[in-house]
Amino acid sequence: FHESGISEEDTRRKLNECVLLVQHREEDDFQPQITIDELPDDVESLVIRSVCGYYESNERIPGLALKRRLPNLKTLRIWGVDMAEVELTDELAPQLERIEINSSIDKCAERGKIKIVLSELRYFKCDYYSGPGKFLQDMLDAAVELMFFKTYKLYLEDHHELAIRSFCCVKIDLSRASGLSKLTLATPSLQVLQICGTDLNDIEFQALPKRCTDILHLSARKRYSGKYGDENRSPLRVIADGTHFGPRAEKALQKHPRIDKGSVRAQRANSNSGG
Repeated sequence: FHESGISEEDTRRKLNECVLLVQHREEDDFQPQITIDELPDDVESLVIRSVCGYYESNERIPGLALKRRLPNLKTLRIWGVDMAEVELTDELAPQLERIEINSSIDKCAERGKIKIVLSELRYFKCDYYSGPGKFLQDMLDAAVELMFFKTYKLYLEDHHELAIRSFCCVKIDLSRASGLSKLTLATPSLQVLQICGTDLNDIEFQALPKRCTDILHLSARKRYSGKYGDENRSPLRVIADGTHFGPRAEKALQKHPRIDKGSVRAQRANSNSGG
């Protein structure tokens, strides 16, 4: 903060955050897992990130595990660290609402050692992931009040469909989502749908399931008006540079009453001409 010239009065300094910097070292005395296991219970924001290169496990250096109870945790960021196991549930992290992951969960997902099932999750961002997608769908099924979902260079090996169902969801960003063929949306409050560099065969808009409508406050229930949302709301912006939509996806976009059809056609023309 000092080197960046941020004064002590700047609100960006007023952040109670625990940062674990993990360096790829061969020495036996460097054991970052101990630091994770001994985190204080009152941690609200946790960052686990690598320095001096990617932290990758091997026979001598085990991957890290995060599966302990942190009752006050609200924000979690994991960047460039090979995780051996991740378990985040309502029992272990009942207040966790923001997760950002970058190049960290491929191996644990391949081994079936990742579980993210959080009813309080509001914000999820995942960059550079290649592997099974079931855990991702399980996470989305539990996050009934999800507001923001973003992935970059997402490759799903076995699960080529994603379904997002939340009254609160306002932005979905899927860029370079290889292997994703169908997207199901029950998101009547959606304002921005960004799907770039993806071949998407099918989009289906649905009404909210009962498990999502049951938790709505009275004011939200009054605003809920079916699978497309209130037609008097601002138009739904679709950003689709470099994306090929199949016939079913095209039909769904044309039928949606809140989508700006002209902007979708313009982007399609730019994409086809290499713009």
